[in-house]
Amino acid sequence: MKFKRRKHNVPEALYHGSPVAGIDTLEPRARRALRRFTRKRPVVFATGDPRFAVAMIPNISDEVTIGYLNDRFFVEERKPGGLKKFKVPGTLYTVPTDNFVAGARNTDPYYEVVSVKPVPTLTQQKIESVLDYLRKNNAVIIRYNDGKR
Repeated sequence: MKFKRRKHNVPEALYHGSPVAGIDTLEPRARRALRRFTRKRPVVFATGDPRFAVAMIPNISDEVTIGYLNDRFFVEERKPGGLKKFKVPGTLYTVPTDNFVAGARNTDPYYEVVSVKPVPTLTQQKIESVLDYLRKNNAVIIRYNDGKR
């Protein structure tokens, strides 16, 4: 099954976050948790928002939710201590926009696009702490206790 190319304005740059530094080419990978979104095909994920890419560096699960609300990027701690996973380093890669199509989860390219082909990296930026990067770049951070659960 092929991905359908959807019309959208592709940003001039796309970003990919990884806990691994020094990658020259991002290879498509199958992500078990995302199989229903990628039609079980190995893909490279990218986004037009570097904050979203950096937020994907930690291995997050149901402890944290990331997304957009009223055009503002947010990270919400869903369980106590969930943001501890964001106190890790990583690398933010800039990748070319060639070969990317809108992901199955959303048609907005600032959210997520995918490539079924290997993707060369153009630049690499070391991220000392995912959480610090997000705070410095105006992400809304919602701690578990902020919701008065």
